[in-house]
Order: sequence, then C-alpha cells, then structure tokens
Amino acid sequence: MDSMSDIVWAINPDQDELNDVIQRMRAVSAELTEAAGIDLEFAAENTSMHTKMDMESRRNFYLIFREALNNAIKYAAAKKISIRITKEGNRYVLEIADNGKGFDMTQHKRGNGLLNMQKRAGFLKGEFKIISKPGHGTKVELKFKT
Repeated sequence: MDSMSDIVWAINPDQDELNDVIQRMRAVSAELTEAAGIDLEFAAENTSMHTKMDMESRRNFYLIFREALNNAIKYAAAKKISIRITKEGNRYVLEIADNGKGFDMTQHKRGNGLLNMQKRAGFLKGEFKIISKPGHGTKVELKFKT
C-alpha cells in the first residue's frame, strides 16, 4: 500500500517542487521511525524550497531516501536516525545517519537496495557514498544538482 501511495505521489505534477518532496520525506520518516520506536532528527537547511524537480529526478531522490531510511530501520538496530537536507553551492546534500551497529564495508555483500541507490544517484548525476564501521553506525550521503 505504501509503495502504491509513493508511486501516485511521485507522478503527481502538482508535487514538482523540492519543498513537496521534503514535506513527504518528513511525514514518512516521522511515521516509520515512530512505529519502530526510533528517535528522529529531521532538518532541511539552506534549501531553496521552490526549486522545481522533474518527475524522474523527484522519484529517484525520494526512492534513495526511502531505501536508506528503510535499511536503517530494518538492519541498524539504531536508537536514533538523523536526516539532513542542505544546499552547498549549487548542489543539494541528503544525509541519513544512524547510531546503530554499523557494518564492515569490506565484508558487506552489496544487495539490490545499495545497487539501486547507486543507480538512482547516477540518474541524478550525483555523488553517492555510504560510510559505516562496526559499532559506529552508518551514514548515507547523496550530493546532486537539480
């Protein structure tokens, strides 16, 4: 049901500004973290809220966020998730960090979720990285231009 709701939202031409995406991200992250008993910190700073995003860019940006958030909730055993959206020059930066168990990047088998996030970042012509270390949580970072 959530997936269908995400699809309908993503193709709605009335939701074409970055602000619309951020509002959706804020609502979804609050709902999911509350249900999982995880503290949430969500901040959108220095962003031009009226920046237009085409449907594919909006969809890929949102789905990277959703995959990273779902992974943090499902696998990290985190007590807190921090989501930050900022603007650095002409690029937007999305950071999703948790204080969970982390993982060894050299030992971790890349699953479909990680590969999909990398592909979506490529569509956005963005930089994508994951930083994690056992016992120190995980941070997913996306930098892209609109």
